[in-house]
Amino acid sequence: MTETHSAFSKGSQGKWKALATQILHYGVALLSVALAVGFNLLFNQYLESTPTPLFFAAVMVSAWYGGLRPGLLATALSTLAINYFWLEPSPSLHVPNWATLLRLGVFVMAAVIINSLNEAQRIAQRRAEANLKSLQESEARFSCLAESHILGMIVADLNGSILEANDVFLQMLGYTQEELRSGRMRWREMTPPESLEVSEQALQELITTGVCTPFEKEYIRKDGSRVSVLHGAVMTGEATAIGFVLDLTNRKQAEESLRRSEELLRVALKNSPITVFKQDHELRYTWIYNPVFEYQESQVIGKQDADLLGSENAAVLTQIKRRVLETGVGGQEEVKLTVEGQDFYYDLTVEPLQNTHGDIIGITIAAVDITRLKQTELALRQSEARFRRIFECNMVPMGIWSHLGGIQQANNALLDLVGYTEQELDRGQVNWLKMTTPEWLPLDDHALAEITTKGFSTPHEKEYIHKHGHRIPVLVGGAAFLDDPENGVFFAIDLTARKQAEAALRQSESRFRLIAETIQDVFWMTDLRIPKILYVSPAYEQIWGRSPAEIYQNYPVWAETIHPDDRERVLAMARTCENSSMVEQEYRIIRPDGSIRWIRDRGFAVSDEAGEIQQVIGIAQDISEDKLASEALRRSEERFRISQDLSLFAFTILDSVRDQTGAIADFVWTYVNPKAAEILQKPVEELVGQRLLQVLPGNQFNSELFKHYVRVVETGEPHDLELSYDADGITGWFRNMAVKLDDGVAISFTDITQRKQTETDLRESEERLRLALTAANQGLFDLNVQTGATVVSPEYARMLGYEADEFEETNAKWRERLHPDDLALVYQTYEDYIAGKLDTYRVEFRQRTKSGDWKWILSIGKIVAWDSQGQPLRMLGTHTDITERKLSEAERERLLQLEKAARKEAETANRIKDEFLAVLSHELRSPLNPILGWSKLLQEGRLDEKTSLIALQTIERNAKLQTQLIEDLLDVSRILRGKIALNTCPVNMVAVVESALETVRLATEAKQIQMQTVVTLDNGQVFGDAARLQQIIWNLVSNAVKFTPDGGQVEIRLDQIGTYVQIQVQDTGKGISPDFLPCVFDYFRQEDGTTTRKFGGLGLGLAIVRNLTELHGGTIQADSPGVGQGATFTLQLPLMPGYSPINQNADQPQQVLSLNGIKVLVVDDDTDTREFVAFLLEQERATVITATTANEALIALIQFKPNILLSDIGMPDMDGYMLMQKVRSLPPEQGGLIPAIALTAYAGEYDQKQALKVGFQKHISKPVEPEALVKAISELIF
Repeated sequence: MTETHSAFSKGSQGKWKALATQILHYGVALLSVALAVGFNLLFNQYLESTPTPLFFAAVMVSAWYGGLRPGLLATALSTLAINYFWLEPSPSLHVPNWATLLRLGVFVMAAVIINSLNEAQRIAQRRAEANLKSLQESEARFSCLAESHILGMIVADLNGSILEANDVFLQMLGYTQEELRSGRMRWREMTPPESLEVSEQALQELITTGVCTPFEKEYIRKDGSRVSVLHGAVMTGEATAIGFVLDLTNRKQAEESLRRSEELLRVALKNSPITVFKQDHELRYTWIYNPVFEYQESQVIGKQDADLLGSENAAVLTQIKRRVLETGVGGQEEVKLTVEGQDFYYDLTVEPLQNTHGDIIGITIAAVDITRLKQTELALRQSEARFRRIFECNMVPMGIWSHLGGIQQANNALLDLVGYTEQELDRGQVNWLKMTTPEWLPLDDHALAEITTKGFSTPHEKEYIHKHGHRIPVLVGGAAFLDDPENGVFFAIDLTARKQAEAALRQSESRFRLIAETIQDVFWMTDLRIPKILYVSPAYEQIWGRSPAEIYQNYPVWAETIHPDDRERVLAMARTCENSSMVEQEYRIIRPDGSIRWIRDRGFAVSDEAGEIQQVIGIAQDISEDKLASEALRRSEERFRISQDLSLFAFTILDSVRDQTGAIADFVWTYVNPKAAEILQKPVEELVGQRLLQVLPGNQFNSELFKHYVRVVETGEPHDLELSYDADGITGWFRNMAVKLDDGVAISFTDITQRKQTETDLRESEERLRLALTAANQGLFDLNVQTGATVVSPEYARMLGYEADEFEETNAKWRERLHPDDLALVYQTYEDYIAGKLDTYRVEFRQRTKSGDWKWILSIGKIVAWDSQGQPLRMLGTHTDITERKLSEAERERLLQLEKAARKEAETANRIKDEFLAVLSHELRSPLNPILGWSKLLQEGRLDEKTSLIALQTIERNAKLQTQLIEDLLDVSRILRGKIALNTCPVNMVAVVESALETVRLATEAKQIQMQTVVTLDNGQVFGDAARLQQIIWNLVSNAVKFTPDGGQVEIRLDQIGTYVQIQVQDTGKGISPDFLPCVFDYFRQEDGTTTRKFGGLGLGLAIVRNLTELHGGTIQADSPGVGQGATFTLQLPLMPGYSPINQNADQPQQVLSLNGIKVLVVDDDTDTREFVAFLLEQERATVITATTANEALIALIQFKPNILLSDIGMPDMDGYMLMQKVRSLPPEQGGLIPAIALTAYAGEYDQKQALKVGFQKHISKPVEPEALVKAISELIF
C-alpha cells in the first residue's frame, strides 16, 4: 500500500512538473507577443511602417525557449495583433483585401521558417547533448575499467610498443609508470617464443577485422617469471589498438588445485569403502567407480541390481531409487545386503540426475560401506551390555564419577555400602568428595591426576563416610571415559572384613606374644630354609639356663645342649619334620651348671601355598618333674588296679597307637576294670590288648570319643564330657572323664542314662518357664486361673520397689495395690477374656509402689494350658511399666490444649494487629487530606483572609492530631520496652484537670456538650509527672467528649477517698458493651474496628492511661451499664502525706520572650524544615544563618560565631551526633562551648540520652511548637 502510494505521488509530481514547464513555455510566448505589442504601440510613431521586426523577435524567443508549439502560438498571436492594430482597417480583425492577406501570409511563412529552424536546432542540440552524455558515460566506464584492479589495459601500436597502460597491467608485469614512459616496454619482447605465434595470429585478426578474439598467452615479467593472461584488443586508429589483459594466475592455480583435488579424490575413492555410480531411468548402471563385491566395471555396466545382487537385495534398493526417480527428491538411506550368507551394510546417498532441460534421466548414488562400523557398534553394544551386567549384578560396588565430586550412577552394591538410596542418588545427594574424609583427599587428587595422564588410576585404600556417620574402609580404583575424560567409572571394594581380619590378626599376634612370653614352656620358631631360629620365648632361659641371644646368634648351640645319648635320635627326628606336619619327642638337656632336665618337644610344620614346608613352630616343655613322678606312679599302680577292680565306676587306660607319621591312629586297652567290662558288655580278657576302634568303632563316628581322646593326648588337657552313645550294642547317656596318661589316656565313665532322663524332664519344664520369662523385658507372671496362685518374676517386684524375697503376690495383695478407679475395668477385662470375648488379656491400670506412689502398668496375658475338661488352667503374661508413656500422653494432651489456646490467642492478636494497622493507616492518612487540600489552595492564593485563617487552623489542628498519634505510638513503644520514665514532683490534680478541660474546650463547645466539674477534696496534691498526669486526664476527657453525642453531658468529679485522690469522668455517650468491657484497656483494641466505624482513633489512649496510672501507683477502672447508656472511668492516685493546700493555679506573670540580637546557626539537610525554622526565628528578631550539612555548619560556626546552635540528627555523611562531637572538640574561642539544641525527628528515649551524651543541652522532637522552641532557646541563652 505504501509503495503504491509512493509511486502514485512520484507520478503525480512528474505530471505537475511537466504541466508547469508547458505553462512556462506558453507563458513566455504570450509574454513575448505582449511585449512586442506593447513596444510597437509605445513607439508606434516610430515603428508604424515596420511593426513586424518586434513580432519576429517574439516568435524567435518563443521558439527558442519553448520549442515549435510555443513558437507557432506566438506566430498566430503576432499575426492577429498585426492585423488588428497595424493593418487597415484598424483596429479590426477583418481582412479587407488580398494584399493584406498576402502581407499576413508572408509574415506567417517567415515566422514558420523561424520556428522550423529553431526546432531543428533544438533537436540537433538535444542529440549532441545525448551523444556527449553517452560519450562521457562510456569514457567513465572505460576509465573505471582501466583504473579498476580487475583488468589490465594497454594502448599499443602494431610495431610492438606499449604507449599507455594502467596500474593493473604494470603491477601484473612488475613495471612502473616511469619505465613505461621511457619506452622500454614492448609487448613483443615481453612475449615468450612459444606465445609469439598465437600473438601474431591475433594481430592479423585485429588488422583485418578491427578486433581480435580473446586468447590465452604468457607474458614475461620484469623479474623473469611468467604470468598467464587472457588477451583481447580493439583497433582505435590506423596503427594503434587498445588491449585488455586479464591475469589468469589465480584461475590456473585453481585449475591445478582442482586437478590435484580430483586426483586426490580418485585416490581416496580407490582406497576407501565408497562406491560412486550412475543409473539410467531403467536403473541400469551407466557408470561406476570402485565396484563392490570384487566386480569389475565391465561386469556392472548395463546391468541392473537384480543381475548382480539377487532379487531380495534388488527389491530393497529399487524401492529407494524409484522413490527418488518419481519425486525428484534425493535422500540418504541405510541398507542391509546379504550376499552369500554374509551381511553387509551400506549408507546410500541417492540424488536425481537431470538433463539441461531439468528432466530426470537417472540417479547418482554414493554408497559407503559401513559394515565394519556396524560390526563395531554391535561389539560396542555387547561390550556395554557386559559392562551393564557387571554393573548391575552388584558383585562389586561400582559407580559413574564426576570430577566435580558427584556420583551420577551407582549400583545397589555401592548404595548399600554407603547407606544411600536411589532417590537420594537421583537428587544429587551422593557425592564422593563429601563422603571422603579430609585426610584421604590428597590420595584422591593423586588418583585424579593419574587418570588425567594415563586414563586410569592405581587402586588405593581410603575411607568413605557412611550416611549414618561411621567410616567404611574401601579399595578404590577408577578410569575415565575415552570420550569424556571429566567423567568415568570406579569401583569401591569394602575392606571392612579385611580390616577386621587384620585387626583380629594383630590382636591374635598380640595374644600369641603375650601367651608365648608368659607360659612356662618354651615356644620356638625356626626357618628351615636358612636355617636359623626366628623366635624363642623367655622361658628358654629358665629351662635351658642359657640366654636366648646365644641361640639367635648361633643356632647349632641348641644341639650341643642335648644329652649325648639322645642327640643323634633328636636330630634325626628333627630332620623328619621337613617331610611331616608334626614331630614330638622327649630328650634330655644338660644345663650350664651340669644339671639334667627332661624335655618334651613338639614341632609343627608350616607350609606355603605350594605345600612346601617353610617354618617349624614348636613347644618345648620341661617334664623333669613328670619323669620323677612316673616312678612313684608305677609303684602305686598295683594299689590303683586293686581299687579299680572294686570300684563302681568304669575305668580304662588306653595307650596311643601312632602311624608312621607319629599321628595317633588308634588306642589299645592296657587296663580295663570290671565295671568298664560290664558296661562294654565284654570280658576284661577280650578287651585288654585290643584296639579301641576295632572293638568300638562307634567311638569315631557316633560320639567322636576317639577325637576327644586324641585331643587329650595331644594337648594334655583332660575332659569331662556327658554324651549320648548309641552304637556297638551300647545305648545310653554316659559321663566320660579322661586325662592324659603317658602317651595315652586314662578314662573314667559312668552310665547316667536315668539321671539324664530326669534332667531332661526338668529342663523341658524350666525351658517353658524361661521362654515365657524371655518373652518380655519387664515383669512376668504365671497365674493359675483355677486356684489364683501366681508366680511373678523378680523384675515385677523391683518395678514396684520391692526386693524379690520380700514381695508376695496373691489376689488380695494385688487388689490392695490396685487403684480403686481401675478395679472395675481390670476385673471386667479379665472376665471377658476368660469368657472368650477377647482374644488377648490386655488392660492398663495403676498399682501402688512400696513408697506409696502410683505406677501405670500394662498387663498382657494369654492362656497357655487347659485342664482335661477344657477349662483354662494357666495364664502367662507380662507386666510392663508404662508410667513414662502415660505421663508423656498427659503432657502431650496438656501441651495440645496450651497450643490450641496459644493458637487462638495468636489468631486473635493477628486479627487485632490487622485491624490496628488498617486503623493506623486511616488515622494517619485522614489528617493529610485537609492538610494537602488547604495547602494547595493557599499556594494558589485564591482564598480571602478569613478563609485562609480557617485553612491554617485546619492544617494546624490536623498536624497536631498526627503529632499526637505519633506520640501515642512512641509511648506504647516505650511502655512495651519498659523504657518510659517519669519526671516526678508535687502536682496539684485540680490544676491538671482544669488544664485538660481547657484543651478540649473547643471540641466541647463545637458539640454543645455540657461540661460539669465537681471538686470536693481539700488535698489534691500527688507526687508524679505533671505532663503524664495531664496526658491521663486529657485522654479520659477527650474520650468522653468523642463518644458523647451532640448536646450530651460530661461530668468530672474530684474526691478524696482515704489517702487517694479519685477522679471520675462520666459521660452520656455510646457506652461499652459487656463483652468488650474487660478489653477496654488492652493495646490496639477498639470495640468497633471496621471501616464503617463512627469514631476514629488507634485504640492506644486507654492502654497508655492504664500504664501511666500504674506507674504513679494508682488504679483505673471502667464501668458501663451497657451500649447507649454512657460510661464511667474512675482514676485513683495516692495523695502526698502532710500536704498543706496552696493555690498552685494562681496566675503567674507571663514573661515576654524575645530573641532580638541573638545569632542562631540552624543545621538541617531538609530544605523545608531549615527554611521554616529560620523564618520562625527571624520573626522573633533573631539573626539566623543556615547550613545544609555538618561540614558547612563547622565553617559557619567559626566564621559566623553564633550564640546558639540548632542541629538536626539524621543527616548524610556526618550526622548530628558526629557534628556535636567535632564542635565540642573545638577550643572555646572557636565555638567549642556554644549552647546547642538537638531538633530532630528521632524522638525516642535513647535518642534523647544519646543527644545529651554527645554534648547537646536540650533535645526537642519534631514537629516543634514555635513557642516551645523560642522558650528552649531563651532558657539556654538567658
